[in-house]
Amino acid sequence: MNNMKRSILPFALLAMIACSFSAVSAVNNQPKYNTTIVDSDYILEMSKYQDYRGSLKVSDDHLNSNVYRTHQKLLKSFTDLRALKSQLEPEIKRLFDGTGLHYRWFNFDVTGPIEVKLSGTASGAIKLELSKFSLRGQVKAEKSWYLNVYGTLTMNNAYASGEIDLATGKVKNLTLHSKFNFDFDSTIKYLMPTSNFFITELGNYLIDIISEKMIASYDGYQTMYSLDKVVPAYKYVYQGIDIGWELRQQLLGMINGEFIKITMKELALAPSTRPYACYEPGNVSWNSNFAEINISNKAFFKLSRTDVQKCEWNGSGGHTDY
Repeated sequence: MNNMKRSILPFALLAMIACSFSAVSAVNNQPKYNTTIVDSDYILEMSKYQDYRGSLKVSDDHLNSNVYRTHQKLLKSFTDLRALKSQLEPEIKRLFDGTGLHYRWFNFDVTGPIEVKLSGTASGAIKLELSKFSLRGQVKAEKSWYLNVYGTLTMNNAYASGEIDLATGKVKNLTLHSKFNFDFDSTIKYLMPTSNFFITELGNYLIDIISEKMIASYDGYQTMYSLDKVVPAYKYVYQGIDIGWELRQQLLGMINGEFIKITMKELALAPSTRPYACYEPGNVSWNSNFAEINISNKAFFKLSRTDVQKCEWNGSGGHTDY
């Protein structure tokens, strides 16, 4: 018995040391600072060069309110694509009818950026291209409470193209060229012998319905080629130059080979704090881009936001770092 106690003792001691070390590590890993966003400013940057050297940066109260509204509209582009879930879900559910599998749930998301490119063509029409964004869906079906099938549907770097009718401002012949990749677990082959046919039909159907819904999302005057979302006319006037109006004129006068490319990134309207960005009490700031415009590689515009965070030591994690 004494030998057993002696053999157990070293292990118990090691366990106590390990627990003590873990507790100290947990304390040290805690944020040392309370953080608050104290200021946010929008910036419009313009340059002749893609790397923005020698750029002109504009930031004032008038621009801040306008860019904030533009930021809201940009986020709607992501919201509109995510809204496809409510239209896709009943159709995916219906596809399981008669398969012997019972639909359970469907998750769907969109990740950016979303790139919109408008190009002049030899026929005088404006070509519209949508690209860069990715679609991802996950579906669950079951045969019984213990036999489940899980599937993942992905479309990376989606690409769609169409034309804009300059007379009406509407999108014509918008076609989604990308294909879905499907990854169902191996259970589906056992539960549904016709799974290969089912997956092929599902892929074709999703392409059709998403193409249809994308046309609805990007059709009409409200998009106005996405320029109204990024740089609306009569809003950004700098030194007597209406930047939005100049962009509109560039579009209307676009000739074969010229283009306007707009890249939209998803940035939350309300900035989140970053406790681990604090190294000492005081303020720390960071800048985040959420839209860029390239005009035929001749002029470049960037919309961004600078957030300022206040760091206050909260007494945890040892001494302050200064």
